[in-house]
Amino acid sequence: MNAAQLCELLLERRALAQPLPDDRRDALAQLLQARWERALARRPRLRVEPVAWIDAVAHALPPDAELPQALEKLHTDDLLLVAAVRTGAAAALAQLETDVIEPLSRVLGPMQLPAAVVDDVQQLVRTKLLVADGERGPRLFDYSGRGELRSWVGVIATREALSLLRRDGRENTPADDVLMAAPSPLTGPELGFLKDRYKDEFRVAFTAALAELSPRERNALRHHYVHGLTIDQIAALYGVHRSNAARRIAKARESLLSTTRRRLVLGLNVDRGEFESIMRLIESRIDVSIARMLGHDDGSVA
Repeated sequence: MNAAQLCELLLERRALAQPLPDDRRDALAQLLQARWERALARRPRLRVEPVAWIDAVAHALPPDAELPQALEKLHTDDLLLVAAVRTGAAAALAQLETDVIEPLSRVLGPMQLPAAVVDDVQQLVRTKLLVADGERGPRLFDYSGRGELRSWVGVIATREALSLLRRDGRENTPADDVLMAAPSPLTGPELGFLKDRYKDEFRVAFTAALAELSPRERNALRHHYVHGLTIDQIAALYGVHRSNAARRIAKARESLLSTTRRRLVLGLNVDRGEFESIMRLIESRIDVSIARMLGHDDGSVA
């Protein structure tokens, strides 16, 4: 199927009120062709008809999406995997296991869960993703394509892990009281509300963000915030100039904060003002969060 045919197929699925101008139609066609070829190249074992992929893309696009701009923001490679899984093909299920389910052990690493609990969580996630629950279809087909599939499933897994711990009476993980500690620029009812309402959401986002750091980044933060090493000591440890050590720590801290923010954007449905209040609270105690989480981490995820 060529670029023009892919474009026509998507536009049919979208049923636009007004036709696209020729220049935007051409740009959309070229982008679709490039994304289709890239998706096939990145997952060569999958056998997916173009129409199935286009259906997944059309489903993921918001109703009022501007084309082709909105398409550029979608993780269309992951939508290919979703489309393949919908067919029930064994190769697609195997790819989902390799790309998404197996890496959950790393995502859950900072929670210090027993191996049996990690296995239970992975099985719960498999079921949730692939099996309908009453009138609700498999969760995998709710994937919007606006974040990496692995990250999206990681949020589901972390929530499932927290639910398991609560049911077992073991829900007090290192991140549980992070939002309850350290000074904050917010005071009064606003502070109390944010702490109570968004503690779980923060814990999910922060735990997943910590798992996304590289081993080098986690170790740099651990040396500074947990072991109390100075910049000069860390520089000597790594054999680098102190300015390089300082940048390494600052970059890791900023990466952790920005990833937490990105995950909260995906997981929260609040207005901009409330979201910024949440972020001010988190930013005010991010150093405490790092120290507490990495202080309970024995380094196995590093």
